[in-house]
Amino acid sequence: MQKKDLLPIEDVREKILYSIWKLVDQKYVLFKERGINWDEVLKRYKENIKDISTYKELYEYINTMLLELHDPHTRVVYTPYNEELCIMPLFIKCTNGIYYINEVIGKYKLCKGMRLIKINNISIQEIQNRYIKYYKFQSRSYICSLLIDDFHKGKFGDVIRITAKHGNTEVSEQVNTIKLGDNLEVFNKIRNNISLFNCKVYDDSIGYLKIISFFDKSMADIIEKEVKYMKNIRCLIIDIRENSGGLINCAKDIASLFVSAQVNLGYRVSRKNGGNHLEFEIPSELHIESKNLCNHIEKIIVLCDEFTMSSAEFIFLEALLKDKKRIYTIGKQTGGLAHGASLFTLFDGTKIQITTFKYLNTNMEVVQETGIVPDVEVENDIEEMVLGEDQQLKYAIKLCNSK
Repeated sequence: MQKKDLLPIEDVREKILYSIWKLVDQKYVLFKERGINWDEVLKRYKENIKDISTYKELYEYINTMLLELHDPHTRVVYTPYNEELCIMPLFIKCTNGIYYINEVIGKYKLCKGMRLIKINNISIQEIQNRYIKYYKFQSRSYICSLLIDDFHKGKFGDVIRITAKHGNTEVSEQVNTIKLGDNLEVFNKIRNNISLFNCKVYDDSIGYLKIISFFDKSMADIIEKEVKYMKNIRCLIIDIRENSGGLINCAKDIASLFVSAQVNLGYRVSRKNGGNHLEFEIPSELHIESKNLCNHIEKIIVLCDEFTMSSAEFIFLEALLKDKKRIYTIGKQTGGLAHGASLFTLFDGTKIQITTFKYLNTNMEVVQETGIVPDVEVENDIEEMVLGEDQQLKYAIKLCNSK
């Protein structure tokens, strides 16, 4: 539907609000765990709906309502009423609570490796605290990732002032966002330069796989071919740091390449059609078959961090951890985004994501959203990382070479 065909907002705002509230009311699975009175939430948000004058405002208002659930998986993920798509010429990362510049596009005094101090003269700590107060998610790592994502998309302004520091040198510089336009040509060029998968071999005997995401359905076939090509390796390092998850079936298919036998992860359960908030379908077993592709490998080491989330942790990593005789984990505790979501597209193209099923462990208990603690916690230093030094990877290689 084209924007010009939309009905006046005053004719539909209450109907749209209620239809989304009702969809969540029928599909959402964590009302008990969240302790939310969803009827009371609707009552409050209906009281102020008449102040909404545009579709953009309406979906921002609805997203605020969804945030009452304190659930990172349930939110408005896309609306056609946002401003023109743009991107910052600076890419930032966060390690151990410290934000730093990871990449720079163009000529600036700001450079890779500088610690981010302020955005528009507001300290990065204050900005982070505002995000924590607004989102109220249990996973601080996910809140941090939202801040970084907003920064990259230019949501702090078309022209912003960045203050960063390296050693005793502090630089404050104005930075302009890059307008991408409707054809997304620039965005596609940037996106195509970001590989979702990387593969290499160290010392002829240690394989390395970097998996950025589980959103590409073809990834399992690609990785399977690469693993078969590395048939002579005795150890394998799988790097899922900064992997925020993706498609559950994709994560399962890739995990099946590495587990040595069938793995039972537990169960998943969804709401019963027409039932109340506490009525669910019969739990379905969540298991992964083994393709017996890596049974010859002596050790499999998984690198994870606080930005390893969702299906990357509670499907992929959890599956590999069942094979404890040869699996080791190194890095930082994962983000703690359990459970699964479905995407719903509305009449105008707006996309709403809702947590529609929850995971139960093998004891039929709801999986806790606390993340997975690695066998060995190893910190990476920002200055070393900028220079290409990776202490977590070094430790993994050292473990591969030990008897």
